[in-house]
Amino acid sequence: MSDPVEMGPGWTPEAVHRFVALAREGATAEVISLKLQKPVTAVRSKAAELGLALKAA
Repeated sequence: MSDPVEMGPGWTPEAVHRFVALAREGATAEVISLKLQKPVTAVRSKAAELGLALKAA
Protein backbone atom coordinates (compact mmCIF):
# COMPACT_ATOMS: atom_id res chain seq x y z
CA MET A 1 0.00 0.00 0.00
CA SER A 2 1.35 3.44 -0.87
CA ASP A 3 1.38 6.43 1.45
CA PRO A 4 -0.93 9.34 0.65
CA VAL A 5 0.75 12.14 -1.25
CA GLU A 6 1.37 15.14 0.95
CA MET A 7 0.00 18.29 -0.64
CA GLY A 8 1.80 20.71 1.65
CA PRO A 9 0.23 23.45 3.72
CA GLY A 10 -2.96 25.13 2.57
CA TRP A 11 -3.50 28.79 1.88
CA THR A 12 -2.81 30.89 4.96
CA PRO A 13 -4.47 34.29 5.24
CA GLU A 14 -1.05 35.88 4.66
CA ALA A 15 -0.49 33.83 1.49
CA VAL A 16 -3.94 34.81 0.18
CA HIS A 17 -3.22 38.49 0.91
CA ARG A 18 0.11 38.27 -0.94
CA PHE A 19 -1.53 36.32 -3.77
CA VAL A 20 -4.20 39.01 -4.25
CA ALA A 21 -1.57 41.77 -4.19
CA LEU A 22 0.58 39.98 -6.80
CA ALA A 23 -2.45 39.30 -9.01
CA ARG A 24 -3.51 42.95 -8.86
CA GLU A 25 0.05 43.98 -9.79
CA GLY A 26 -0.31 41.89 -12.95
CA ALA A 27 1.87 38.91 -12.02
CA THR A 28 1.39 35.73 -14.03
CA ALA A 29 0.36 32.43 -12.45
CA GLU A 30 3.91 31.18 -12.97
CA VAL A 31 5.46 34.15 -11.13
CA ILE A 32 2.97 33.87 -8.26
CA SER A 33 3.65 30.14 -8.10
CA LEU A 34 7.37 30.75 -7.67
CA LYS A 35 6.97 33.56 -5.12
CA LEU A 36 4.48 31.66 -2.97
CA GLN A 37 6.01 28.23 -3.55
CA LYS A 38 2.70 26.77 -4.70
CA PRO A 39 1.94 24.66 -7.78
CA VAL A 40 0.75 26.67 -10.80
CA THR A 41 -2.47 24.66 -10.79
CA ALA A 42 -3.13 25.69 -7.17
CA VAL A 43 -2.53 29.34 -8.09
CA ARG A 44 -4.95 29.15 -11.02
CA SER A 45 -7.55 27.39 -8.85
CA LYS A 46 -7.25 30.04 -6.14
CA ALA A 47 -7.62 32.79 -8.75
CA ALA A 48 -10.81 31.20 -10.04
CA GLU A 49 -12.09 30.74 -6.48
CA LEU A 50 -11.50 34.42 -5.72
CA GLY A 51 -12.77 35.63 -9.10
CA LEU A 52 -9.40 37.14 -10.06
CA ALA A 53 -8.08 37.22 -13.60
CA LEU A 54 -4.37 36.47 -13.93
CA LYS A 55 -2.16 37.94 -16.61
CA ALA A 56 -1.28 35.45 -19.36
CA ALA A 57 2.31 34.27 -19.55
